[in-house]
Amino acid sequence: MEETDGVLVIEDESGVSLIPLMGRTWAPRGQTPVMEHNFNWERLSAIGGITLQGRLYFRIHNGSIRKEQVIEYLKQLLRHIRRHIVLLWDGSPTHRAGAVTDFLEQNRHRIAAFRLPPQPYYPKFNPVEFLWSHLKWSKMRGFCPRQLHELRKKLNVCVNDVRRKPDIVRSYFTASHIPIGRGAEQKLLKYCKPSEVTKLCVYQ
Repeated sequence: MEETDGVLVIEDESGVSLIPLMGRTWAPRGQTPVMEHNFNWERLSAIGGITLQGRLYFRIHNGSIRKEQVIEYLKQLLRHIRRHIVLLWDGSPTHRAGAVTDFLEQNRHRIAAFRLPPQPYYPKFNPVEFLWSHLKWSKMRGFCPRQLHELRKKLNVCVNDVRRKPDIVRSYFTASHIPIGRGAEQKLLKYCKPSEVTKLCVYQ
């Protein structure tokens, strides 16, 4: 990244359904809280990417994420980030699709994609997993939409709120186990011997 003055983007995908997420709460003894909602498994899918600078790049789609949606997201990154992009993501079949591979090859002068270690996939190694947890269990917990357009509107409001708080976005890196950014040296000690922890191992 130093040679190309690149920007690191870590990407992940997730789904949100019309079934509300419910957490623990308080109520008078014998008066269990009741929330009414439509038992409907219709869902939205989201693609999110974050940077060490606290930027958040986000797209929402109906249904599942397929190769076409992944390519649209890559185009969005290229439009909004003028510097070279170093993309880290998991080994999802959509990321390994031929059309996605061809797109990355055609734009190799602007973007390079690498698979997140370790294998098999370890969620705490991906900072974007903490974005999903924050959105679902903090900002959207208990929200009971009746239609997908209500869910989409709420999700957009929550994402825009996070976008205005780059310190929150950077905190996802700190909370994750990936040895990047603040606290990287200490995290590397979980996987390397002290003598192996050098500046070459750490992205700041």
